[in-house]
Amino acid sequence: MIHYIKRVGFLHHHLHLGGAEQVSYNTAELFASWGIHSTFIALTHEPKEFMPPSGDLDDIWLLPEDCDLLDRVCIEGLIECIKTCQLDILFVCSSSPSVPLGVREATGCRLVFWSHVQPFWEYTHLLERKKLRRHKSILKWLEWQTIGRLKYQILSKFKAENRRINLEQIKFYDRFIVLCPEYKEQFVKVLDLDRVTADKIIPIYNTIDLVPNPPLGKAKEIVFVGRLDPLQKRVDRLLEVWSKMQYQLPDWELKIYGNGQDLEHLQRMAQALKLERLHFCGYISDTSSVYQTASILCLTSTFEGWPMVMAEAINYGVVPLVFDCCAGMQGILGANDSCGVRIRPFDIGQYAHTLVALCRDEGRLERMRLAALERRRLFTREVNDERWARLLQDLS
Repeated sequence: MIHYIKRVGFLHHHLHLGGAEQVSYNTAELFASWGIHSTFIALTHEPKEFMPPSGDLDDIWLLPEDCDLLDRVCIEGLIECIKTCQLDILFVCSSSPSVPLGVREATGCRLVFWSHVQPFWEYTHLLERKKLRRHKSILKWLEWQTIGRLKYQILSKFKAENRRINLEQIKFYDRFIVLCPEYKEQFVKVLDLDRVTADKIIPIYNTIDLVPNPPLGKAKEIVFVGRLDPLQKRVDRLLEVWSKMQYQLPDWELKIYGNGQDLEHLQRMAQALKLERLHFCGYISDTSSVYQTASILCLTSTFEGWPMVMAEAINYGVVPLVFDCCAGMQGILGANDSCGVRIRPFDIGQYAHTLVALCRDEGRLERMRLAALERRRLFTREVNDERWARLLQDLS
C-alpha cells in the first residue's frame, strides 16, 4: 500500500509484555500486510514475553544493556542499526521523548516519537517519586512537609522546564504521535503551538482485534492486570478499597495479575490489613483467560495514557472502574460512562462505595457488558489505517 517506505524500526527501552510493546507489535503486523518490514530495537529483551510478529529473532536488535538510550554508546549502536537495517523511519516508543541527537544527520532516517502516556506526565511522576521518599524515614517525611512540598508543588519552575522540553521535542521530531485528539488539544493549548508545529502532532488510537462471541456469564471476580508499579499504577490504593468493602461482598474475589517492584510491599500490606479472598496471581502471558471470567477490571493509577488493559477488558465485556486521571479514560469509556465508571481522583471512599454498588447490581453490570461490546467497535485496527497511510506517505 505504501510503496515508498520499506523498513521501519520501533525503539523501546525493554521488549517485554507491556502495553506499548503490544501496540508496536500490532502496528508491525499492519505494516507487514503493506509490505513494510519492522525491526524492534531495545536495551533488553524477554523472549518468553515478546516475539516479533515474524517470530524471527533477527528482527530484534539489542543495544548495550548497561547504557541509557541517550548515552554515546547507545546512539552509536542505534546509528549502526539504522544503517545496517536500512530503516526509513524510526518510531521512538520510550517513556520520555528523548532527543537522539545526531541520528538524523548520520542516517537520513525520519524520526517519529510515539507517546504512550498523557501529556506532561513527567511532572506528575516527579511528584509521586518525591512523595514516595517521605515514607522511608522521619527525616524524609519532615523534608517533604517543609522544603519538598514548597519546592515541588508550589514553585512552578519544574512545570515550566517540563513544558520547555516538550516544546523542543515536538519541534525536533518529524511527527509526534499521541493517543487521542484530547492530548493533541492539551499540547496545543498549554504550549501555545503555531499551526505548523501543531500539525506535527498526530492522534492515533491504540487498537484491538475483536473477540468473537465473548462470554457474558461472568464470575464474581474483580481483577487488576498490569505492572505492580508504586509510582504510576498504585495498586496499594486498590488494596485500601478492598479493606473497606471485603466484608460487604463475601462471595466476591479480588485477583491481582502482574509482577513488579511493588509486589513485596503489597503482600506485606495485604497481611497487615488482613485482606481476605485476595490473590496475587503473578504474571500471565495470555490474559484472555482472565477476561473470560472477570466481571470488573479495577485501575487505581495516578496517571495513564490509553490503558490497553481497559480496551482489552471491554473487548470481553468486562466493566472497568477507574480513577478519572486522564483524558484517555473518557476516550475509552465514552463521555456518559455507559460501559464503565470513572471516579474522581483519588477518592478511596467513593471508589469503594461505587464498587460495592456495582457488584450488587447485576442488572447494571449486564447493561454495561452489552454497552462495552458495542463500544469496542470504535477501536478496531481499521480505524487507524487511513491515518497510518497518510503519515507514512507524508514522511516518505
